[in-house]
Amino acid sequence: MKTLKAITLSLVMMFGLSSAAYSIEGLGIGVSGNYNGFYAVGEEIPSNNVGNKDRKEAGAFLETTMSVFIEYDAGPVSIGVDYFPGDISTPENTNIQHTSDSDSTNLTNTVQADFKDLISLYAILPLPIEALEGAYLKAGLREATVETNENLGTGGSYGDVEVQGWTAGLGYQVDGENGMSFRLEATATQWDDVTSTNDADTSTKVKITDMMSASATVSILKTF
Repeated sequence: MKTLKAITLSLVMMFGLSSAAYSIEGLGIGVSGNYNGFYAVGEEIPSNNVGNKDRKEAGAFLETTMSVFIEYDAGPVSIGVDYFPGDISTPENTNIQHTSDSDSTNLTNTVQADFKDLISLYAILPLPIEALEGAYLKAGLREATVETNENLGTGGSYGDVEVQGWTAGLGYQVDGENGMSFRLEATATQWDDVTSTNDADTSTKVKITDMMSASATVSILKTF
């Protein structure tokens, strides 16, 4: 979804790269440390002329990341954009197949993927409960580029794909002095299914389904 990336770039240019940002009341910038868990089911759907059944496998992994965000307090709702500048790398998976001839030669496939340019556009709404002052709801849209890194003995390669998802969670904020705030959050994201086609055989595909992630986050925010 190029729209989300365009919105992010526009906000950075308007606020993050301008000295005038420091004079905008309610504008904040921050940094987060995230402990993430990812899960998905991967399925290879071979072409009709290959005598192998579909292959499906589920996998999960953990990853620690850092992200930066820019946020505007519109009262009572705050709107922000969070960006992770690095890569999130999945473990490598190996699959050995066999040719259909009499020699039954082994063909080794290895595949690994990187999540790049992970962006979140979100809104924060404080809970209207006096006993839970500082608690809030968070919801938004996330997007990333999935870059595939494969070495296929069976030939060809798979192209990169864009993936989007909806995220929601709960957080707690403690306000300090001089506009400093500290947050703890727990969020979950349900990602859309994606499909990538083999460039050497367009009837061979890889499909990723049931993709989800969860994050525990600690953030520091400076509001001007």
